[in-house]
Amino acid sequence: MATSSLASPSKIRATGPGPLRTARGAGRAEVREAGLRAPDLPRAGGFALAREVVPVLRGRGPVPVWEDVLVLREPGGEDVRVAMAPPYLVFTPVTRTTGVRVAPAGGALDTAGSARHAAQVTLALALSSALIAAVNWAAVWRHAARVEWWTKLLAVAGLIATALSAGAWSSAADGAGRWLVAALCLALAGDLALLGRTARRFLAGVAAFLLGHLAYVVCFVALGLPSPTWAWAVVVLLFAMLVVTRDVAPATYRLAGAAVAVPVALYSLVIAGMLVVAWQTGDALIAAGAAVFVVSDSMIGLSLGRTGFAGPHGRTHTAVMVTYHVGQALMVAGVLRSIA
Repeated sequence: MATSSLASPSKIRATGPGPLRTARGAGRAEVREAGLRAPDLPRAGGFALAREVVPVLRGRGPVPVWEDVLVLREPGGEDVRVAMAPPYLVFTPVTRTTGVRVAPAGGALDTAGSARHAAQVTLALALSSALIAAVNWAAVWRHAARVEWWTKLLAVAGLIATALSAGAWSSAADGAGRWLVAALCLALAGDLALLGRTARRFLAGVAAFLLGHLAYVVCFVALGLPSPTWAWAVVVLLFAMLVVTRDVAPATYRLAGAAVAVPVALYSLVIAGMLVVAWQTGDALIAAGAAVFVVSDSMIGLSLGRTGFAGPHGRTHTAVMVTYHVGQALMVAGVLRSIA
């Protein structure tokens, strides 16, 4: 059977020069200080650490040590080396090769490193806030007024910084994180107002905390209200709160008239609503934090009839601050966990 050759089609598209290949056996690499050969080099992810070696390319001279080199091993034993600009942060092993390193801008390793750093900063801020709160409790116990004032404000400021560091402001959870930050800022404003001992400062503090509880309500609603069965146990807490604080409104009326008694009564309704909504989120941390916060405010209300606008004293004052900080911290932790 006769064979005939077919004409090959002519090239219709120009191509560039082929890859530069070194002679067989070229491409030796030596460590500048120790003089080790490539097989002796430490490996990471299946390839030699190119930053530690000085590649020797026959006919081209040494590549500067600051250049990274992508090393490919062909089945025939030849080395193909392509100079590439550093840095290489993400390492991708390739079958039958020494290694391939790819580092796109904003790569996965960059993202993971940034997230790890942010988590470390958030943890440090949370621990700092907890330490400041503990100092505040000790200052209240020892009647160190100046230390008490500063630490009272700094503890809540630390919670705000923790929430911001955890990404609350940029969270896409229907604005829940931003409402959390708003609630904490209003709590800080209320703490600042309550450093005074007058009726006007007391009303300013009540107004700030009332708005803060409303912000918490919006935050919890944004998280969702699955209303688990156990959440309805909040009715028992509400009843207990009503029994314990039933004399607060009459006491404030006798103390300063309707101008104070009405805002206090309104505040009681708002904080009760916040407690109910917190439990309907189904988050144990949020529910516990709201309950502890209510205990703190109930103790303040009970002290009005005895000490007036001077606030609670002694052990009661210490208990108020402990439950206040713990309640706030639990609610913050619950919201951040929900929006993470």
